[in-house]
Amino acid sequence: MTRKLGMILLAAWLVLTGIFALFDVSGEMTDTLLPILAIAAGVALFVEDRPFGHLDTELDTFLLSVWLILRGIFALTDLIFNGQDIVTAVLAIAAGALLLFED
Repeated sequence: MTRKLGMILLAAWLVLTGIFALFDVSGEMTDTLLPILAIAAGVALFVEDRPFGHLDTELDTFLLSVWLILRGIFALTDLIFNGQDIVTAVLAIAAGALLLFED
């Protein structure tokens, strides 16, 4: 069930991000909703990929989860560090490539 929840939250985040960008929707609600949805999707995907008590996880899902959580945190806070864009870009590329080449 958690896998489905993570994927549903990820899908909702992707659809809403696209709709808001396409129709130039912005404001306090979107500035709060999308980051919270990203964090929730990242946490749900991370939790579903880890059996209770096990530390192993799929690298692609782990990187995607970290990317979503970081994107949400950066959007909700004033947290900024040197190389932030590079870190998130590398995470996105690595997660995407691993997801594409997953068996």
